[in-house]
Amino acid sequence: MLIFCLSWDLEIAKSKLNECDEKHSCRGAQDLPTRLLDLGIAGADRIKLVITAGKDIEDRRYAALSYCWGSSTPFTTQPSTLCKRLEGFVLSEVPATLRESIQVSRDLGIRYLWIDALCILQGSPGDAEAQEDWQRESVCMNKVYGNAYLTIVAAGSSDCSGGLIHGRPTCTDRGERVAFRDEPISRRAWAHQEWLLSGRLLVFTTIGMHFVCDEWEFPAFHASHAFRLPKSQAELTKGDWSYSHRP
Repeated sequence: MLIFCLSWDLEIAKSKLNECDEKHSCRGAQDLPTRLLDLGIAGADRIKLVITAGKDIEDRRYAALSYCWGSSTPFTTQPSTLCKRLEGFVLSEVPATLRESIQVSRDLGIRYLWIDALCILQGSPGDAEAQEDWQRESVCMNKVYGNAYLTIVAAGSSDCSGGLIHGRPTCTDRGERVAFRDEPISRRAWAHQEWLLSGRLLVFTTIGMHFVCDEWEFPAFHASHAFRLPKSQAELTKGDWSYSHRP
C-alpha cells in the first residue's frame, strides 16, 4: 500500500497557474475592488491597505481569500482604524490564516490581496459608517471573486487562527476517500458562493493543497490525487461532491 506525504511546495501550483494563463480564459478581469492589501515586496514585515480608485496600479492581478472567521478575535478594518490600516501594519498582528495567505500570494508573485475583514469596514450594528460600507461592498462579491486572479481557499480551518497548513504535512493512504463537505469551511454558506464565482482556486484542505480552474481539477502535489469542488447550486444541495485518492 503506497503512502505519500503532502508538503507546502507551491512550484507545481505556480506552474499550473502559469499554464492556465497561457491556455485558458479562467483569469479574472482587470476591474479592482474598492480596497486591496498591498503586500509590497517578499519578506517585508509590513503591509498596507490601499484605496484603488485613482491609484496607478500597473499589475492589476489580485488574490482573494475564502475562509472561516470562527471564534477568534479577528483583525479588522473599522472606521476608527482605517487611517492606521492605510499607513500600514505588521504581519505579527494578523491571524495565521490571513498571514499565511499573504505568504502564499507573495510566493506566487501576486502583490495584491483581498480579505473581507480588512477590505470591508467592520463595526457594530449601530456603526452607521461600517454598515453603509458593508451594504455597498457586499453586493459586489460577484465582481470581487469573479475578477480575482486567484482565490485562496482555507478549507481545512474552522477559525481564522487555524492557518492554511495544519502542523506537519499529512501522510495519506491513496485508497482513502474523504468527503469535501466534511471540511470545516463547508459549514460556511458564504464560501459556496465564493467558490462558484471564482475562475481559479488554490484550495488548502486538511490533507493537502489543490489547484482548480474552470477547465482543470489538478492535485498540486501528486498525480493520483483527485479533487473537485461543487460546480453548481444543484451539486451543493445534493452534497455528492468530494475529493479522493485514485487507486
